[in-house]
Amino acid sequence: MNSFTIEADGLRYRGAWLLQGQTLQVRSDYGSASVALGERHPAAAAREVLRELARIDDRARRSPY
Repeated sequence: MNSFTIEADGLRYRGAWLLQGQTLQVRSDYGSASVALGERHPAAAAREVLRELARIDDRARRSPY
């Protein structure tokens, strides 16, 4: 997997990504998400999977456990 860091809205997301066949997989400290590329441009697929990962991370940060 390849590592990445994205800073947005005052938060830093660190994780790793892997393009395996037609699937983009991304994981972070809090979870993982994947999306099939299909006919989409890879950048559009990356935005989709990062939005899902941000939702997972946000829920994990807000959880009292």
